[in-house]
Amino acid sequence: CFYSCQMLLAALLPKPRRTFAADPQLRFKFLIPALNEAQVIEATVHNLRRVSPNSRVAVIDDDSDDATAVLVSALAASDPNVLLLRRVAPEARQGKGRALNWAATQLLQRLRAEGADLSREVFAVIDADGRIGPELLEEARQALGDPQVMGAQARVRIRQSVGRLHPQNVIGRMLEQQQDVEFFITRHLQVLRSRWHTVALCGNGQFMRASYVAEQFARGLEPWPDVLLEDFASGLEVRLAAPTHRLTFLEHPVTQQGLPNLRRFTRQRARWTQG
Repeated sequence: CFYSCQMLLAALLPKPRRTFAADPQLRFKFLIPALNEAQVIEATVHNLRRVSPNSRVAVIDDDSDDATAVLVSALAASDPNVLLLRRVAPEARQGKGRALNWAATQLLQRLRAEGADLSREVFAVIDADGRIGPELLEEARQALGDPQVMGAQARVRIRQSVGRLHPQNVIGRMLEQQQDVEFFITRHLQVLRSRWHTVALCGNGQFMRASYVAEQFARGLEPWPDVLLEDFASGLEVRLAAPTHRLTFLEHPVTQQGLPNLRRFTRQRARWTQG
């Protein structure tokens, strides 16, 4: 009943109107944390390079055991806008938050050396299996046209598996549909939260201004805290940093794979609940 009331309110109440024009000078830097993502990483990099040819794609290899680093290294050799950032033991595999903070530090050094305007640079976190369309970036340009908006979160959709349905994959297909329904409900909650500029950042499809990230480091704070759910905590840090900071929701989606395996699904939800 609680969720139904929230969804009804989100549908009936007028959405917050964006009064700022899109900022065409924004430049996106995609951060892709990757641990053993050889099966999907090439397609993700190709998607981002096709959607945003002028953007830089940085893959953070967290000491993968498979061919993730080899594949990205080959892409980087033929494309100067693809960057491989490798973490090795004992620093590697210490959590997604630490990987993102380390990579952001590396990219900020490069941006400062290039004389970039950090207020016009945006870090976009995309999962290794994430896919976006150009409409999402255009919406992000408009949302971040407001100088008080420090972060934005895209709507998340689950890509459904294709192929014939048979007894062995029924539960997996049901799990995929259930996860998409969950994100559908989350979308309504995000629409409501956007009225108070407190949208939750959820990791995949997360946009953050590089200037804000740099300010957090200068204050001795990590933009992505070292906690179990670093994505949600990163949104909380944005709001705590200054009362004028805003977070907004983007309707155009980032898509990702669902978890058709019940054991992995249970493990993920236990982690989310504990976090």
